Amino acid sequence: MSKKVYGLKKEDHQKAVMFIQQLQEVFPLAFPKQPKEKVPLMIGIDKQLAIEFNIDKQIINDSLKLWCMGTRYKTTLSITGADRFDLYGNKVGIVTDGQSSRITKNKPVQPNR
Repeated sequence: MSKKVYGLKKEDHQKAVMFIQQLQEVFPLAFPKQPKEKVPLMIGIDKQLAIEFNIDKQIINDSLKLWCMGTRYKTTLSITGADRFDLYGNKVGIVTDGQSSRITKNKPVQPNR
């Protein structure tokens, strides 16, 4: 049986991490490196990534799952009215009250220390 990391097979996790590193180099405004705060991504950014990269959609989905599951990202979604951004750092929407309340209702968000 294959060992799982954050719910992904180890090899899928490695592919996702490598793709995230690539995203951080190519799109630093949407995928900032620590210690910079993450930003709320636009709804449908997976489709934008599929257009930009000739890569398996599962790698895109796994990468976004990893990126969005942590406290740094969830903290950004807990703020109603926060801007959402596309790959190039353009404002393309906002976090709605329903989206932010879903985050805070499901799990208390603790700011990074």
